[in-house]
Amino acid sequence: MKLSKTKDPVKSISNKDKIIHKRTPQHLPIKKNDIYVSRKSSYIALIKRAKKLLLEKETSFIVLHGLGAAIKITVNLALELKKQFSDKIDWEITTSTVKLYDDVEPENKEEDLITETRNNSAITIKIFKKNK
Repeated sequence: MKLSKTKDPVKSISNKDKIIHKRTPQHLPIKKNDIYVSRKSSYIALIKRAKKLLLEKETSFIVLHGLGAAIKITVNLALELKKQFSDKIDWEITTSTVKLYDDVEPENKEEDLITETRNNSAITIKIFKKNK
């Protein structure tokens, strides 16, 4: 299983004695039926995309991915889809813990760059069409 590397650090936080660069989480290569949910995602756009995928004949399932603060949005999206498609869909829900990496750059440039590890909660919801 090969993980795809994402872009370099996306967020920097300045502290008194150090600067923290938060790396983006690594994930498997994105497939057509994967929907990654973030706090910045438009909820309406997520619903439209998920409905469009579920209505396609060649798509038998979609997978919603949420990390950290986006878990609530991911669950709400799944509940909204269940409400709209009622007995036509079912789901499998998996929770996990994901390791995230931060690069800590000390203000004193003579010191070495440090990599810190932290854990974050994740959810994966596989929504599949029921057989008729």
